[in-house]
Amino acid sequence: MLMSLLFRIGDILKGRVGTYTVAKKLQESVWLRKPVVVKSLPDYPRVRNERDVLKRFQDRTRCLRPLVDEIVEPSDCLTIVLRHLQSDLLDVSIQKTLNRKELKYVCRQSLEALRVLYDDGFVHTDLKPDNVFVNFREGDLGGCYPVNSAWAKFGTLEGAPIWSNIWSFGAVLISLIHGGNLNLFRPRGMESRRQFRYFAFPAKFEQVAGPETINCILYLMHEIPLEQTTPFSQTTEREVTKKDKSFIGKIMMLDWRDRPTAT
Repeated sequence: MLMSLLFRIGDILKGRVGTYTVAKKLQESVWLRKPVVVKSLPDYPRVRNERDVLKRFQDRTRCLRPLVDEIVEPSDCLTIVLRHLQSDLLDVSIQKTLNRKELKYVCRQSLEALRVLYDDGFVHTDLKPDNVFVNFREGDLGGCYPVNSAWAKFGTLEGAPIWSNIWSFGAVLISLIHGGNLNLFRPRGMESRRQFRYFAFPAKFEQVAGPETINCILYLMHEIPLEQTTPFSQTTEREVTKKDKSFIGKIMMLDWRDRPTAT
């Protein structure tokens, strides 16, 4: 029986294609054995979901983090083995602002992954800098679900349920362009306020939002008067080039019907 700590350093895990020794604990459910990462947590649907999504999509694109193996012993709970990656875009961009070539590569690879998911009717509910990894090719898919599923429609507590997919891609891009510690997804609980300051809600928001969302929007509009906003459209050429601002402006439309597709 696995204890609450799941694994101990030095534990031997037997998979379908290999054997692994636990070397380090990265997160509550993530364990490291170079050159792989082991994910496991009892009764936690995201691990099972990530396994199923990767099995379905990883042969179609190099832009998704590969599923390396599945542990069969111990077998108390589902445990998957993923390729080990050194860091993620959040940590990397804090240490060093990406150059133009790197930014373009990140954009293309991220959109390629989203396009592959969309083709089968899946959405990513947790697209953010720390879910795009440092080799710029692969992402965490624990929060990826079919578009008509309850998880996709109502979001998940672990994810970024308000801003998903194309909008979140644009928010990631803004963070990467500015570099440093600018992250529109942090601090936790402040995403709505921070993003509202950049992109005010359109007058037609009632056409695409339910009563609860409308109440949240009205609250934000009351809490942050127009004169306190800092519209992204007023960003100077010194901060963001004209072409980049135009590109991002098309993406960051709060009415999803006005946004471009991943393709």
